[in-house]
Amino acid sequence: FEHAEHAEHAAHSGNRFVAIVAMTIAVLAVFAATVASLEAIESGSAISAKSEAVLFQNRATDQWGFFQGKSLKKNMYDIATVQDPTHAAEFTAKARKNETESQEIQTQAHELEHRSEERLHEGEIGGEFGRDATQEDLLAGAMGLKPNSKSQISNLK
Repeated sequence: FEHAEHAEHAAHSGNRFVAIVAMTIAVLAVFAATVASLEAIESGSAISAKSEAVLFQNRATDQWGFFQGKSLKKNMYDIATVQDPTHAAEFTAKARKNETESQEIQTQAHELEHRSEERLHEGEIGGEFGRDATQEDLLAGAMGLKPNSKSQISNLK
C-alpha cells in the first residue's frame, strides 16, 4: 500500500509523467501481490493432492499385503488337498474361496493405485513456469517477455 501512497502523492505534484509512472508501479505491485496469493493457493492445493496420493498408495499397499495372504492360504489349501485326500473337497472349496477373494482384493489394489496416480498428477504444479517459477518469472510472462529472462527484468529495475 506504500506504492499507492506514492502514486497519490505524485498525482498531486502536478507532473503527469511522474503520476503515470507512480500509478503503473502501484498497479504492478497489486498484480504481484495477486500473483503471490494465487501461487500460495496453488501450492496448498498441490500439497493436499500429493498427501491424498500417498494415502491412496498406502491403502493400495495394505490391499497388496492382504492379497498375498489370501494367495498363500489358497496355495496352502491346494497343498493340503494333495496331502490329505480325505478332506480334499473341503480344502478345494476353501482354496477357491481364497482365490476369488484374492482377485477382488487385487482389483481394489489396482483401483487404489490408479487413484493415487491421478491425485499425484493433480498435485503437480505445471504450466509455462513450472515448479521453480519466481515472481520475476511471472511478472516477465505478464509483460510478454520470456520466462527466466532475468537480464530483461534486471534492466527494468
